[in-house]
Amino acid sequence: MGYPSGGTSPLEELERASQAELERKYGPYFNACGDKRSFKRSFTRKLLQHLPDVLIDRENVLAMSSGVSGDGWCLIVLTDKRVLLLRKGVLSGLKQVAIEVEKISAVSGKVGLTMGVMSITAGPTTWQIYRLPKKAVMHFTNKVEEAIRGRRLGSEG
Repeated sequence: MGYPSGGTSPLEELERASQAELERKYGPYFNACGDKRSFKRSFTRKLLQHLPDVLIDRENVLAMSSGVSGDGWCLIVLTDKRVLLLRKGVLSGLKQVAIEVEKISAVSGKVGLTMGVMSITAGPTTWQIYRLPKKAVMHFTNKVEEAIRGRRLGSEG
């Protein structure tokens, strides 16, 4: 399969990307959430390498952070269309939860001294992400609410 640039696929570029290149591309999303430590975690780089395959056409990343969901660390990504929870197990491979923005009925956050918890509800299911940096909880919650309003306004027009 050829790519418009005549070069390699986005996944191949990310697989070969250095830590500095990954931080340059995705760092602003983490920094806005107050999650500057994520690039020091090895799982973050592995999950970022899968992101191009998970994103759909014309989907724009709005925010990123990392926390604990279920029984392990995950990468949480907000796009203009979905909230993605990505986790990679040693034996189980990549696990992905995709929550469509227009199906989200509630998003909330609770913060402590340094860390917080965010909850996202869509239909009867609620996902909780723990151990998020305090700033990430508020930033991510606000961004999800903005994305919900944007999708609803876009569908009314």
